[in-house]
Amino acid sequence: MGVITKRMNFSRRFEAIHIRHLAGIIDSSESQTLGVRAHIALYEAGATRSRKREAKYASKRREYQKEDVENAVVRDVTVSWYDFHTSRALMHSREQEVEVAQKALEGVREEAKMGQRSILNMLDADEELIEAETAFTRAKYNHILSYLTLLKSAGTLGKKTL
Repeated sequence: MGVITKRMNFSRRFEAIHIRHLAGIIDSSESQTLGVRAHIALYEAGATRSRKREAKYASKRREYQKEDVENAVVRDVTVSWYDFHTSRALMHSREQEVEVAQKALEGVREEAKMGQRSILNMLDADEELIEAETAFTRAKYNHILSYLTLLKSAGTLGKKTL
């Protein structure tokens, strides 16, 4: 990279001459200087081309990083969307399991009143109901969590959405 500087000077000088026959005559002189100085490298060993190539690569790298971030956001939102719908379906399925387990427990109790089922059968039906309710609670929790994850991935999670 070259550097160009300029310089300009102007000076005027007056002197009184004290010689007898030339007394009172003033001697004056003027000088003007104008100059230009340039520093231009004749050989840079490819430094300019190298800096240009480096800037081009840095620009491409930032472009690729931007694309990577965009792809990651799209991937996260897509995965969160499918997780949300899957967790909703699982929650409904677990809710139906609870209803079935409740009806089964009621049937076992009625049969136990008639003497056709033992207490062990009633305890097993109770245990199945408890397991179904626990699975439903987990599914409900996972559904809420997947909803919040979807909001976070989409960039809409905030105080107003909570």
